[in-house]
Amino acid sequence: MIFYKLYLLIGLLEVVLEFLGLPSGVFAVKPMLMPLLALAFWQESIPKHPFKMVLLAALFFSWIGDVSLLFQSYSPYYFILGLCAFLTAHVLYIWAMRPGLEYSLANRLRRIVTPVAVLALTILLVFYFEREGSEAYSGLVRFAVPLYSLVLALMVIAAAHQGSGSERYSILIFSGALLFMFSDLFIALRAFSNALAFLSASITSGIIMATYILAQFLIIRGMVSYHDRVG
Repeated sequence: MIFYKLYLLIGLLEVVLEFLGLPSGVFAVKPMLMPLLALAFWQESIPKHPFKMVLLAALFFSWIGDVSLLFQSYSPYYFILGLCAFLTAHVLYIWAMRPGLEYSLANRLRRIVTPVAVLALTILLVFYFEREGSEAYSGLVRFAVPLYSLVLALMVIAAAHQGSGSERYSILIFSGALLFMFSDLFIALRAFSNALAFLSASITSGIIMATYILAQFLIIRGMVSYHDRVG
């Protein structure tokens, strides 16, 4: 559990640095997050977790995404690289969630409302960017963002169908997926519109990282909890 504690501690430091607007500190700390979470998962799950390599790969691509976004101010291609890396991570998370999928009528509210709400939000967001988006929402980005949004929506839907909805692992995974979506929504609104202009850049960055760090933690803890439950 030591690496989980280190992850949360470094994560807290990262969020504080974002809120304080200290980019040099962020550059030093942010790349440490996913390796620490990977070490925590490795220590707890090896050798019993059947999807250990898939989840480690998801964390690796998340790390690539984290590092790429640090350099997005230098070139828009770093944003595209980060987007592709996180898209790959979401696909891997969906793959790892397959054993826990249940399509029973239990917890129907979550199972019915979540897909409808998530897909509706995705469609509305894309239409919003098409109509009100900034100049940054052009070229390759106009293709990449809708594709990424769809994959993210599928990941949240897969998380909503983990177990009956009342198990600990189900709650952890679903909560993590929702936080991931919230974090990415803030990233998109900041990058391609003026919707968050009422917030300072440092506050927006702090919110993005706080939700992202907790999202990754909850998803990994939920996946471990699921395989502890089923053996």
